[in-house]
Amino acid sequence: MTQDEPDTGDGHAVDRGRSRAQSEAVRLKAAFQWLLSDRRGRRLAWWLLQEAGIYRTSFSGDPAATAFQEGRRDIGLKVLHRVHETAPDAYAQMLNEQRGGDDA
Repeated sequence: MTQDEPDTGDGHAVDRGRSRAQSEAVRLKAAFQWLLSDRRGRRLAWWLLQEAGIYRTSFSGDPAATAFQEGRRDIGLKVLHRVHETAPDAYAQMLNEQRGGDDA
């Protein structure tokens, strides 16, 4: 057992750990809501998704490079999941903003 893991024999420690995880989930959701509520935040989220290569193949022929690119892609997919979970219409809005190409 590591220092961060609750003692599963101690019900109170388990409850405290669960409560901290739920509090962090609420804070993370609020942060994504804030990010996606503004055009600049949506632009940043779109850039992250592009850089992560979520719609590109990770395979490169070199196992190390493939693993690295797949790691980037995994993070991008987690961000995409948070976008869809937090603000379901935000992805479509980001897509429309990127297609429009205006620099507002």
